[in-house]
Amino acid sequence: MNNTPIVYKNFLSDESELVITAVQGIITRAFIYRQSTAEASIQCIVHEHAQLDLLVMCDFGVSGNLSIDYLLVGDKARVTSYFIGALGGHDTISLTTNQRHEAQGTLSSVHILAVVTDQASLNLKGIITGTALAHKSNADHQQRVIVLTSQAQCRAEPIIQTGSSPIMCTHGSALGGFDDTAVNALRMRGYSISEAYATLVQSFYTMQKEVWYPEGYDRCIANYLKKLREVL
Repeated sequence: MNNTPIVYKNFLSDESELVITAVQGIITRAFIYRQSTAEASIQCIVHEHAQLDLLVMCDFGVSGNLSIDYLLVGDKARVTSYFIGALGGHDTISLTTNQRHEAQGTLSSVHILAVVTDQASLNLKGIITGTALAHKSNADHQQRVIVLTSQAQCRAEPIIQTGSSPIMCTHGSALGGFDDTAVNALRMRGYSISEAYATLVQSFYTMQKEVWYPEGYDRCIANYLKKLREVL
């Protein structure tokens, strides 16, 4: 999609229902920042030869059920989506994503990046569905979650409901803490334990080179790290 027009959409409020539509021949880039509640239903409709790049962020202190539906309804529709979350205290987020392919040559790629600390809980359900029309389509779902305390919890449930649909599906899930070697190396350089973790978390959130980072993303990450240092 070289020289394709790009449309930017920012949703910085905590609306309970959002519909984002990507139309033919345009790249739509949407940024959703949840600050007080995760409770929401987000529907993404991607038409023929359209591309949607979606970035959803949830701040510390946010809880609730969040569902994101990606409906690829036109041939060669494309979606790349990132959920970036930071959970602390008694935060509890249940995130359900549904990648639904209804046309041929479609592509969806969903990535979950989260840090869970204190007694927070993150529940993930990733669903891939499709119809018999989804020839030469691909669906990818990846989860990477850093758990910083023994009381923090993360549960992941991948679900593939493609039936006779010819979709090629891939799924990956990585869950755990930071390598002690990396933490100790920073401690030997004079970092406190909270500063060491904050530095590693910053790298975790910003190392994804393929992510479209909207204006204000750095400020959001800086806010994350400030709050993280307070709870570690």
